[in-house]
Amino acid sequence: MKSFGPKLLVFTILCGVLLYAWNLFTPEFLHDQISWFILIFFSLSTFLVHAYLLKSSKGDPKAFVGKFMGITALKLLAYLTFLIIVFLINRDHARAIALYFLAMYLFFSVFEVSSLYQKLKK
Repeated sequence: MKSFGPKLLVFTILCGVLLYAWNLFTPEFLHDQISWFILIFFSLSTFLVHAYLLKSSKGDPKAFVGKFMGITALKLLAYLTFLIIVFLINRDHARAIALYFLAMYLFFSVFEVSSLYQKLKK
């Protein structure tokens, strides 16, 4: 877990640079300031889920699979709830928010699963 925090921080900074470039080079209707909160949301949720999964990996491997599937389902529901709330708050830029949210979901999911796989492989 000690090495995951700095890796996540660097990854989040890289995503922040990509977001800044996105806001700099795309048309006005494709960006919104709420995207920075989405980046923070993904960073924090990834850290918390990763910590929980590492803690639960210490026991029975069969129980870990169930916990992994359960936390993935809960995470998906939490993300959808967050996205619906964001859409209700900011309807004008819903398309831009949806595109950014989808990209961040993909980036952070790949990062989380690959980090977890590397840790559990050892």
